[in-house]
Amino acid sequence: MLTHPQEIARTIEDAHEAGKIRAFGVSNFTQAQITALQGNLSMLQQTYANLLSSTQRGSINTINVIEPAYLPTRPTASNQLRLIMLAAMMGFVLAAG
Repeated sequence: MLTHPQEIARTIEDAHEAGKIRAFGVSNFTQAQITALQGNLSMLQQTYANLLSSTQRGSINTINVIEPAYLPTRPTASNQLRLIMLAAMMGFVLAAG
């Protein structure tokens, strides 16, 4: 028979209070996955620290315009009358059968 979960929790809590264990946890990750996640976490923390320090030094973000914007020479909206006629034609075709 399996040990009741409350008894397991009580035993772990007693061992923690007695200083026999510092922490207890359960994970569905393998050790390799945990190591990979810790590596990613370290890299992201370093990137964040670098970004934070650069903004605290007063660095200015700059944007370079590579290609200037242009105004369209004709309307960009579609021909509304043509769309209505096309929709009506499709409706007739579908209704006919």
